[in-house]
Amino acid sequence: MRILHVIPTLDPNAGGPPLICARLAIAQARQGHDVGVTSYAPPPAGRDRIAAENGRTAGFEQLTLHDLPPITWPERVTGAHARRAAERLVPAVDAVHLHGVWEPQLLHAARAARRYGKPYLVLLNGMLLPWAMARGSMKKRLALRLGRRAMLAGGVLHFGSDDEGRAARTLGLANAGVVIPNGAFSDEPDLPPAGAFRASHPALGDAPFVLFVGRLHEQKGIDLLLAAFDRVATRHSRRGSTCCWRRSTGWPLGTPRPSW
Repeated sequence: MRILHVIPTLDPNAGGPPLICARLAIAQARQGHDVGVTSYAPPPAGRDRIAAENGRTAGFEQLTLHDLPPITWPERVTGAHARRAAERLVPAVDAVHLHGVWEPQLLHAARAARRYGKPYLVLLNGMLLPWAMARGSMKKRLALRLGRRAMLAGGVLHFGSDDEGRAARTLGLANAGVVIPNGAFSDEPDLPPAGAFRASHPALGDAPFVLFVGRLHEQKGIDLLLAAFDRVATRHSRRGSTCCWRRSTGWPLGTPRPSW
């Protein structure tokens, strides 16, 4: 089967969607499918990040990458390069997988898929959840009227959770949908040995702990998790609560919650 994934970027600095797209494409390629990904060409540093992140998993080298020219502000509005790429790539595949909702690139790919009779899926990546729809709600509701609703209604909706399915139905999208949680490769290398995290944080001792794994963003609710954990641990542990912080990006603990 020939499958084309459409996503604005594969740069892992853009968060979860690029990683989800790449891992899904790799899994399909491992099963013998002919898989391509079209995205905007990243800057050199982004290209290095893509290679480093996906080079850890066998199969990325089997993907065919269709780079669009680096994105510009006119392209963000019109998606002209993406439209031409869709006209060239979509007729040659059996199915199209869109990653996201709002970018013109995705709209053009969906229109091409309908024009050439190709089935397509839309992985929502949480973009229709109430919290996300409340951000720039007027623009998003206008975008739904100007083509995104037709894009969503014309394909199969790929939900990462039941919540996404309920949110889509609330918006009046009654077309077919399927819940497919994110997967993981059991053979992914470079995993730390068991006990490495606890050993690197001796303050934990042998106490139980809660580990949050995710992007530092208001939507994730890490500030609520920390406050709740502190209250529960203080009430139910004779040793009190212990919080360890390993910062990669975002805001440090002990500072006021940022206003996004």
